[in-house]
Amino acid sequence: MYNIKAKFTFGCIFSFVVFGLILVGQSDALKDPDSVLGAWFLDGDANDSSGNDYHGELTGAPEWIAGKFGMAAGLPGDGDTIQITGFGTVMPTEEITIISWARIDKIRNQDFFSFEPLHVGDQGRVTTHMPWDNKVHWQFGTPFTGIFPTADVSIDDSAVGEWNHWAFIHSVAGKYMAVYKNGEEVLNQQAFKAFIPGEANFHIGGRLGTHADEHISFAGAIDDFAIFSAVLDGEEINALMNDGIMAHIAGGNGGIAVEPSGKAATKWANLKVLK
Repeated sequence: MYNIKAKFTFGCIFSFVVFGLILVGQSDALKDPDSVLGAWFLDGDANDSSGNDYHGELTGAPEWIAGKFGMAAGLPGDGDTIQITGFGTVMPTEEITIISWARIDKIRNQDFFSFEPLHVGDQGRVTTHMPWDNKVHWQFGTPFTGIFPTADVSIDDSAVGEWNHWAFIHSVAGKYMAVYKNGEEVLNQQAFKAFIPGEANFHIGGRLGTHADEHISFAGAIDDFAIFSAVLDGEEINALMNDGIMAHIAGGNGGIAVEPSGKAATKWANLKVLK
């Protein structure tokens, strides 16, 4: 009897230790459900499925069209956006990943997402121009010596009408910002300025109105938009790109997420949604 109890106790301890090591060995961002600040599937509405209830409201006349996962927001580009009111006070200030599928319908100077007003707090920005001067510009944080931290990726007419997956990263701890396109890192450069929160509305689909006689809201389509208060690694970005964010967050009721190739461990986020 003693041997049986001893073996049972040892087995439980061993299993617990192994399970703990599996969890520790994973990247933090998808493991921690709290890192999902907002998730907008855009499947016919602008609701936030992260559980934080940062629901969007439509400005202008977005259309619901076929997307990469279910439906997507089709934006004509004339002030048609999805506005998340008051989001300037909750936007991550240091570590952030923003992911989305996007289809560009016009090559012109326009914003993909940004605050309204553009400058928040101490003149800070969380903005991607897609494109501006034929480049994708990723800007995060406050300016230093009059220059905004900016990551540029060239883009041309070949992008028109094509769906691409984008991930925009900034890390104060790592002192860098990066851009991923279709799961591949296409830019990584030094950056180190935090975003200072302030009163502002966040717009998926760019700013309202015009700038220098140009439309600045996004002309195209957007699907599966999410903001994480953490830096996602390449494997996680690819998992979200291939499976959709619904499969990996508890608020999406995705159940057991499809794991990236070669990763056998069950993510903590998946355990949270198992009933």
